[in-house]
Amino acid sequence: MSDAVRVQEWRRDAQTKMRAYAAAKARVEALQAEANRLLGEAVRAYEWLADVAEPERPDVFGAQRLGGHSYGEDVVGELQLADHCGEGYARATIGQVGALMHSLPLCWARVIDPDVRVPLWVACRIVGHCVGLNKEQLEQVDAEIAPKLGVMGRARLVKIVAAAVKHADPNGARARTQTSPRARFVWVRPDVADELSMWVTARVDTKDAVLFEDTVKTLAGRLAEEGDTRSLDQRRASVYGLLANPAAAVERFGIITTTGMTNPPVTEAQAQTILDAAHRMAPAFTPRTQLYVHMFRDSIGDADGIARVEGIGPVLADQLRELTGASQVRVTPVVDLGKDITADAYEIPARIHEQVRLSHPFIVSPWGTNPSRGQDVDHIVSYRDGGTTKPSNLAPQGRGPHRWRTTGGWHFSTIWPGTYLWISAAGQAALVDQTGTHPLPPPRE
Repeated sequence: MSDAVRVQEWRRDAQTKMRAYAAAKARVEALQAEANRLLGEAVRAYEWLADVAEPERPDVFGAQRLGGHSYGEDVVGELQLADHCGEGYARATIGQVGALMHSLPLCWARVIDPDVRVPLWVACRIVGHCVGLNKEQLEQVDAEIAPKLGVMGRARLVKIVAAAVKHADPNGARARTQTSPRARFVWVRPDVADELSMWVTARVDTKDAVLFEDTVKTLAGRLAEEGDTRSLDQRRASVYGLLANPAAAVERFGIITTTGMTNPPVTEAQAQTILDAAHRMAPAFTPRTQLYVHMFRDSIGDADGIARVEGIGPVLADQLRELTGASQVRVTPVVDLGKDITADAYEIPARIHEQVRLSHPFIVSPWGTNPSRGQDVDHIVSYRDGGTTKPSNLAPQGRGPHRWRTTGGWHFSTIWPGTYLWISAAGQAALVDQTGTHPLPPPRE
């Protein structure tokens, strides 16, 4: 038997097993939705009777408060037995399920829908974000989040929940930001695998981190311009060392400084002349901070509007000042996302790259959670098959899905603009659009 035949049989066997797993997983998730429904009924059944006072005597069956509601005191133990879990997990689950049913009924309806297949713990996480919201605000969050459960990757969903909560309660969001403790630190610890290296971990204000990152990029680029052939990461690490000694950094890049000793000594007038010259040159070394902010047109000028900042996440519109307050701000023109620019080559020009990434904030791979910036941009109809290099024939993908399509037998195509069909080598299928990922019926065994 030839190697080619062996490989073909090996792949066929692997795909058969993957189809069997996908079908079994679908059955399990449908059954889990039914279990969630029954759990909800059990939790509601254990709620203390509304017209019966909660007993105060310790020697009778009593009630306990979980998530803002009273339940028969043994409900936690019952769930521990049923779920094989600890007390803390059982208490949290009961409180969160009760909160979902009472305060986020649309989200709960998705959890118990066998066709949606939302893990219970994903919905329970939403409850934690909603602490302190009133009834009207909870209804607003519920309406915004429920359609996204089951069709959006979990890491991306967390950001959308945070945005929905801020949108529903902007004043509360500001108050939490002002009153919550902001732990700040810089940790330096040795690298046990390399005695000549150390690890630096820091938690700082977002605006400081953005400025520091842009300074590092600026100086790493200057090192490259001077002929430094090391990798980008190596140059970035060197910049950290340069910034550890600001005077050395200034001297390294040719700006005169008066912070060090001079020989021969200079007069006060000469020192002032040097200082003035340094101040005039300083803007050339001030990092240019570039933030990509996405907003709905109707939110412009609304302090309570939600803006999505690439690499940071959702913020209130008037909180953008905190990110740019210490910078010189330059507004770049809006890219016309409807214009299909064509390049007569396989390589993708920077302008088309930018248009594709602005049109697709996230990768279009199934359940993709990564922002599109920095990811692969792939031809939908391959260039060798006649596909054109233009935005409508390009889409951002993760490196893995890109390779699976190129070398692993996966299928990727456009159903209509902005909606993509993925079919794996084992036959699993899903539609991906701007609202998320929509699984199609699983393959038969």
